[in-house]
Amino acid sequence: MYIFEIPIESFISNNIFAFAINENISVSYSEREVEFQKQTAATDVTEDSSGLMASYTMGGASIRIANNEHDNAGGTKNKTVDITEISLVLAF
Repeated sequence: MYIFEIPIESFISNNIFAFAINENISVSYSEREVEFQKQTAATDVTEDSSGLMASYTMGGASIRIANNEHDNAGGTKNKTVDITEISLVLAF
């Protein structure tokens, strides 16, 4: 899992688009920019993140997939993090 703390001096911009194709299938796309204002560096660093998610639900079962990409992850220049997650959820 990718977790980091966002410093107080940062600006966040976030866009999320979600669409339910029918009662069983949904897709979504998200974009986020976090501008880290570095106190010790000459220039600020902007983390760009994007993600694509899809799910299929039938009765009490859901299959979900998510793919997220982070450029300049955590405010570190040239650090790229790619995450793909596939899950199966069953309700009894």
